[in-house]
Amino acid sequence: MLTSMRENAGSFIIKLLLGAIVVVFVLWGVGTNQKSSNPEVARVEGQPISYADYAQAYQQLLDNVRRQFGSNLDEDTLGLLNLKEQALNQLIDRAVLIKESQTMGFRVSDEELAAHIRGIPAFQSAGGFDRSQYDRVLTQFRMTPEAFEASQRNDLLIQKLSDIIARTAKVSEGEAADWYRWQNATLNVEYVIFEPDQTAIIDPTDDELKTYFDTHQERFKTPPKRSAHYLVFRPEEHRAGLTLAAEDVAAYYDEHIDEFEVEESVEARHILFKVDKDADQAAVDAARARAEDIYNQIKAGGDFAALAQAHSDEAATGAKGGYLGTFGRGQMVKPFEEAAFALTPGEVSPPVRSEFGFHIIKIDQKTPARTRTLAEAEDKIRGQLTDRRARLLALEAAEAAYDLSYESENLETVAAELGRALQTTGMITRNQPVEGVSDPTAFGRVLFDLNTDGISEVQEIGGAFFVIQVQAIETPQVPALETVRARVVADWKQELRWEQAENQAKAFLLALKEGGEMEALSKEKGLEVKTSGFFKRNEGIGAIGYQPEIAAATFGLSRENPLPENPIRSSSGFYVFHFLERREPEGRIDQTQMDQTRTQLLELKRRQLFDDWMAAAKGRTDIQIDRSVLE
Repeated sequence: MLTSMRENAGSFIIKLLLGAIVVVFVLWGVGTNQKSSNPEVARVEGQPISYADYAQAYQQLLDNVRRQFGSNLDEDTLGLLNLKEQALNQLIDRAVLIKESQTMGFRVSDEELAAHIRGIPAFQSAGGFDRSQYDRVLTQFRMTPEAFEASQRNDLLIQKLSDIIARTAKVSEGEAADWYRWQNATLNVEYVIFEPDQTAIIDPTDDELKTYFDTHQERFKTPPKRSAHYLVFRPEEHRAGLTLAAEDVAAYYDEHIDEFEVEESVEARHILFKVDKDADQAAVDAARARAEDIYNQIKAGGDFAALAQAHSDEAATGAKGGYLGTFGRGQMVKPFEEAAFALTPGEVSPPVRSEFGFHIIKIDQKTPARTRTLAEAEDKIRGQLTDRRARLLALEAAEAAYDLSYESENLETVAAELGRALQTTGMITRNQPVEGVSDPTAFGRVLFDLNTDGISEVQEIGGAFFVIQVQAIETPQVPALETVRARVVADWKQELRWEQAENQAKAFLLALKEGGEMEALSKEKGLEVKTSGFFKRNEGIGAIGYQPEIAAATFGLSRENPLPENPIRSSSGFYVFHFLERREPEGRIDQTQMDQTRTQLLELKRRQLFDDWMAAAKGRTDIQIDRSVLE
């Protein structure tokens, strides 16, 4: 059955439609050819996890983090996230889940797998599974149908196992009620903040500065740099010489006839007499009376545009004689739409009530639904197909160059053989602009993930196709102190400011614990005591805003223990909190709230059950990791 899904590779037109990256392959990625052996990073019950799989998993995590953090992502944040360990753990967890599901006797039939694959949007056209598109997509991503189907079968096995584990989670009425009260308890605290003092601090001595620099050398290292050779293949190189046969244009038109359907539309004007949703009957009657009066004036020969300018409560359209423009069905509120499409050109409706008030509607023009002819659509189709064919030719040229690189392992040789110009970057940092490259971040990501002398697979960057090879690598270096002296001094001063703020906060907190009063001590220090107002665990804390760590710490306070053990650090400074009052939800819990709470708690329980089960499964599994490969 699965073999039959891969039969009958499709037409040229279908192949052209596969220009965009297909979402279903995001975990497979378009990787890098490191021109070296593919060592194992781990084994799970004897089954290897290759470096290539690890590199792809890591790249996917890195791409996700970059999308989330954008320009705020730096090397320190990357280090805290520990993406390498996350990627390795993901692959080990997957291998363990597959092994456990097989041990427990779960199976995925060919029929189940076929139904799943048929439902993947990437393989569909015209609302159904397309065999030729399936073949083409797999080919584009350098994957055999057998490898893809094996992966999907494993995914379905894991899903079955996960579903079984999730079903064991139960939430009682009492648990849900307790969780609701815990979530909705509110707290009121007073607090002061000790901010780092930005006033002048004397410069450190040479000895102090050298000691600080030696202790924090990693912070001042130069960024890693690399240079690259690369070949670039642009679709525009092929456009000028392309011609399309009339039958190709006609075939596309026939296969995509729905793209050329023009829906029914009207060009309309209106005069609006606003009525608030909660208006009383007197206001509704007054607006209706105004609308009927203007409608009667129009019926008596009054100029619609002039009356709209004078009387419409919607200033923007009123100034244009009530002109709304052209719209199709589904774009206006229902009563307005029904009235507008029931009119003929030049006809004016009596007042129509909608959620906005009363409308008088006039239709200037009405266009019936129709399908554009091939002659009308031909220019657009030719443009689209030319662009797609040019893109395909550029991709094929890039893939041919990549294939040649397997033999020579040197892009200079490939460029000479193809008669193409070889581009060179010079030494650059990861996100440094590169002349002629529209997306330097994507270019840098590929370059910096290659091994020494590594050659990337074909990469699409900014609509062009690149094959990239590392030319030289400059590792991070600790600079001479004098070259970064100003930065070291600034960091030393800022660290000293934070240290002073922390010491002041600790002294203040100690004074409170020894019986001092918040108001008196604050006045003595020239500090302002603020009150948070009541807040929940997952809400903002007054002027402080949403700070989950601070909320967690303050909810540990009580009347018996009104002060924290230590000041609480935030991005602004060190807080000292003092408990004022705690309130628990009272009375009967609304059923809707109870249902929502039960759903939330059930999901948390399922996650915890899965985590506990996963930890036990890994504990009984033989897992061997070669961390030397990961360095």
